[in-house]
Amino acid sequence: MHTRAVLAPCYKKQIYDRWISTREERSALEGNVDSSILISLVMPVFNTAPWLLDLAVQSVIDQTYENWELCIVDDGSLRPSTIECLAKYQAADSRIRVTRSEQNLDISAASNCALAMCKGDFVGLIDHDDILAPHALTRVAGCLGANKNLKLVFSDEDRITMSGERLEPYFKPGWNRLLLLEQNLVSHFGVYDRELLISIGGFREGLEGSQDWDLALRAAHKLRDSQIQHIPEVLYHWRIEPRSVSTSSVTQSRAVSAGIRA
Repeated sequence: MHTRAVLAPCYKKQIYDRWISTREERSALEGNVDSSILISLVMPVFNTAPWLLDLAVQSVIDQTYENWELCIVDDGSLRPSTIECLAKYQAADSRIRVTRSEQNLDISAASNCALAMCKGDFVGLIDHDDILAPHALTRVAGCLGANKNLKLVFSDEDRITMSGERLEPYFKPGWNRLLLLEQNLVSHFGVYDRELLISIGGFREGLEGSQDWDLALRAAHKLRDSQIQHIPEVLYHWRIEPRSVSTSSVTQSRAVSAGIRA
């Protein structure tokens, strides 16, 4: 009988760390791009711990590509430190704009409010506790500049722990319309043509937990395969956080239900 070898988590982590050091650092140094494309980033925020929000916003500020705007909607945060953190960044960088809702709208409505703030040619989605790779927008802009026909691009992703360890990379196979029906292939990091998002009505309320998957499905339905492109690099680090929408048991159940409806 032949059995399949299973790598221990610590060994897989070592392999991925080695991959990062040998492949990713070299990749980040490659290429020049036209900086004329304005990329808007949508970030809904609700009661985020300031240190997590600092890391998320700073990952945008640290982008090697500088023609961006960060559109944040504070979805009725009650935590004073969250509100103060947002005010600090808005005052420090004119590319960061913050709008506050006095009541909690939930993530889809808040994301639509942020989308309405966007002035860019393209719109990327980033959660309030996640991190973009420093060269993420450079790669996106390079891809969009090289092919003016593109309306949607997406990258590979991994997970990041509360202590900053990166693990569980998702190296995607490229654009696959059938695979998108089975899983959210596009998020993260998905960047859409802004006019496309407006034409499909933005995020649908009532699908919280799978609102970004639903958005990807409806956007892809409007596009030809030639208008969608995969960027085969890990450009997004998705936070593993006990209270995040992606990890808590209550929100996982909610997300599954929303995913079925999407």
